[in-house]
Amino acid sequence: MRVLLILFIVFVMLGMPLNVSADVAPPDMPPGSNPEPGAESTQVRMMAETVSIDIQASAPRNSLGTAKVTATFTMRNLGDKEEQMAVRFPVGVSDMRSGDPRLADMTVKVNGIGVALRNITGEDPYYDMGSVPWIEFDVNFPAGKDVLIQVNYTLEAGGETPFALFTYIFSTGAGWNGTIGSATLFVRFPYEVNEMNVLPSYRADEPNLVADHKISPTELKWTWTDFEPERGDNFEIQVVVPALWQKALDLEKQLADKGWDGELWGMLGKTYKAFTIDSRGKGFRGGGNYTTDEGTRELFHRSVEAYENAIRLKALDAQWHAGFADLLIYYAHFAAYEG
Repeated sequence: MRVLLILFIVFVMLGMPLNVSADVAPPDMPPGSNPEPGAESTQVRMMAETVSIDIQASAPRNSLGTAKVTATFTMRNLGDKEEQMAVRFPVGVSDMRSGDPRLADMTVKVNGIGVALRNITGEDPYYDMGSVPWIEFDVNFPAGKDVLIQVNYTLEAGGETPFALFTYIFSTGAGWNGTIGSATLFVRFPYEVNEMNVLPSYRADEPNLVADHKISPTELKWTWTDFEPERGDNFEIQVVVPALWQKALDLEKQLADKGWDGELWGMLGKTYKAFTIDSRGKGFRGGGNYTTDEGTRELFHRSVEAYENAIRLKALDAQWHAGFADLLIYYAHFAAYEG
């Protein structure tokens, strides 16, 4: 206890929490998107679309996370003449630091038949800065008939550890005739989704993504009708890096049988602490508010409990005393601004 008190006094005198980072922003990753018609006007309407973003449990080294995306579009030519056009998708970003990343493993089927893809260049639909890689493919739209377009690809997460950002651009679909009749988007997780592993939305009209959109233990769902998407309607979801959340779940599972292991408790406290705070040490996660973010509060309490067990079981281990003091000072420093 004396060790903890000494460390606490030192940290108070320093006046700042330990976990402060000044990293530069990471490279952007290409988002998924709706298809866009060619430059000519069209009588083809997007009657319906269904997008599934299936977040993967593991990812390649140096990746914040990946998702398998399946997007299906029902298109109908409302005119009285057949239309032939090159349909296109953006597949890259305008970020020189990124080494020109692209959506990976893209395949396209039209009415169940695979089609050839061509590489082209087009405007940046996400940031409206410069040109980015696109792909295009030819489609015939018979008058009065539905055409089914299915697109599959691997989506790489952006963001900064320990948080990953998955995005989807709806606004590229605004070029079709009229509104989008209906749009449905699913985000599926490899574990139970909750307020701790999904960060609050930046949108004022969606204060709690999990409470408002959870339809099963592992799935969130959004729906729109007569949708005329603009840039502000593009989709973003920020989550704890899936591999790191799985690490926390694995530690919890180990502790169910090894509750006497102070080292495991300390590791769990450190892990939950990382999810509680901003990735650059400038407040609580995602620029959020401790008072209003239920997930942040639960993560903080779990971290406190884990650290308390760690220092109880390993009373002479300065590492876990210091880590616990860091958490408490961080909380005291930033929660004070909310009062």
